Amino acid sequence: VTIANNSTFTMNGGLITGNTANRGGGVAVIGSSMVMNGGSIEKNKTYTIGSQFGYGGGIYLADWQDMSGVGENHNQLLTSLPEISENVAQTYGGGLVTFPQSGNNSPEVSVEINNGIIADNEVTGGSGGALAMFFNSTKFRMNGGKLIGNKVSASGGGIFMYSMKGTGEISDGLLSENEAAFGGGIMVQENTELFI
Repeated sequence: VTIANNSTFTMNGGLITGNTANRGGGVAVIGSSMVMNGGSIEKNKTYTIGSQFGYGGGIYLADWQDMSGVGENHNQLLTSLPEISENVAQTYGGGLVTFPQSGNNSPEVSVEINNGIIADNEVTGGSGGALAMFFNSTKFRMNGGKLIGNKVSASGGGIFMYSMKGTGEISDGLLSENEAAFGGGIMVQENTELFI
């Protein structure tokens, strides 16, 4: 599923499974918004095209995408009671990745997770088993939920955050049985601040 150019996708139930893509094996949200009130995104995976590595086994969230030329300045993911599980990414974000294309100068990309479970996702050659999030333009808030059994080859078995200064907050939730070479639960890197 691709949501692009200032569009909105609301998922109230159902199943997105068994899909493959370079960015967003299950769903790619590019310059748009997704509201996930229920349902499952599971068993999707990414692949590499030339120098474009596979990001976001379950969900890929960005302000725009240079390889497709789509996007606007309206970038949001709001989840309540989601299940994102058993997805596989090659480089970042087994469950979900945010990747603002202009780094810290990008428009805001926001993720809010309210309960639910992100479990058993994998990154085979990188970081962020459940969630990988980049740059100050990403705003992240987690209000409950479980990140369980995710694994990566590098950093942040549960959560990987890079160059996010004061834009991440976890108010409740459980991180358990996640695996990584560095930071089984959480890895914060490059001037990142996370408030728990």
